[in-house]
Amino acid sequence: MSSTLPIRSYLDFLATCLAEAGVTRFAVSPGSRNAPIVASMLRHGGFELHSFPDERAAAYAALGMAQSQQFPCGVICTSGTAALNFYPAVAESYYQRTPLLVLTADRPKELIDQWDGQTIHQFEIFQSHCKFNAEIPETPTALEVEQTVYAAVNATLYPSLGPAHINIPLKDPIYEGLEAPFHDLQPSKPWLLNHPNPEPISISILQEVIELAKKSAGVDVPKIMVIVGQHRPHPELSLALNQASQYFPVLTDIASHQHAWGLQHWDWAMLNQEPNAALKPDWLISIGTAMISKPLKQWLKKNKPSLHTHISSSEDWIGDPFETQPISLVHYETDFIHGLCSIFQGDESYLTQWQSWISEAQDPALAKLQTNLTSVQPPTNFVTEFTWVKALLKQLNSNTIL
Repeated sequence: MSSTLPIRSYLDFLATCLAEAGVTRFAVSPGSRNAPIVASMLRHGGFELHSFPDERAAAYAALGMAQSQQFPCGVICTSGTAALNFYPAVAESYYQRTPLLVLTADRPKELIDQWDGQTIHQFEIFQSHCKFNAEIPETPTALEVEQTVYAAVNATLYPSLGPAHINIPLKDPIYEGLEAPFHDLQPSKPWLLNHPNPEPISISILQEVIELAKKSAGVDVPKIMVIVGQHRPHPELSLALNQASQYFPVLTDIASHQHAWGLQHWDWAMLNQEPNAALKPDWLISIGTAMISKPLKQWLKKNKPSLHTHISSSEDWIGDPFETQPISLVHYETDFIHGLCSIFQGDESYLTQWQSWISEAQDPALAKLQTNLTSVQPPTNFVTEFTWVKALLKQLNSNTIL
């Protein structure tokens, strides 16, 4: 394992390590420099390869595959500016927390900045939006290949999901040995996923947080709001949110995959008018990442809770979209919500106030817009593009082709 490998054996072993780690679905873009890597995947026989003529499309396809299975899928391209076309999907992977493994073939280091074709600075090219960046040496040992692949795959999954990048410089002759049998060198050890578990939620932890919420708001029974931002489908979380919605206003974003749970039509109501300040929560509990709803973000910035806690099962950075300085609590989201509901139901009148406001806010809006849309004169007031679309769609019947 300590001696260097010839290029064909090295690339065959790279495919073996990827297969050992379970990363066998790849979106592939055409090119010369990456062709030997793809050839090793084909020679291995255990890969599902999808060909795309455009790198940007390939990267987004890999991102979609990774979203569907919540396990890293790969994308691979040739050297040079082809790699830059991966960047939009890499950034999406980073912020959406989707596991994506990026492989970029590269030219030898001595050719960079020498006016040679398709040579750019590729190492760490995605650094600002990538959880892991590595480069395999041009003449690596088997151990270097194995450690790099395993570390990259682990980084796509923990402590949170996201992209990892491996740059692979290759020297000519890159097609040497293609007719030889596949070099079936086995890794020194099986791939093991580093899976740190968060601290289990307990009654004492919940009571500490509840007391903090009371102290921050200066009340005995704080008004609690739960919001869910961008997330993945999670049936257990859906059950927890369904339970919580009996006690607290639960606002699930359109990109949360939990939109069917909690308060219905809150986002539609916010498009019509802003909630009054009396609906401000004392304690905001957030789950997931970004919120698509701009009205909610603007309202929370103006009506800041006394305490904002963000619940996530991984130790990773959290954003501050509401300028509320959230406290990160690393626990399983479902356990936290179920545990909170079991010992503390909050101010139930607060939930009733939200339900009443939504009912009052959403009904007049649609009627007003439908009147505007059917009138001869152009409407004199513009609310948002979303309300126009919804009003228009409601006027279409089953025979309409839009």
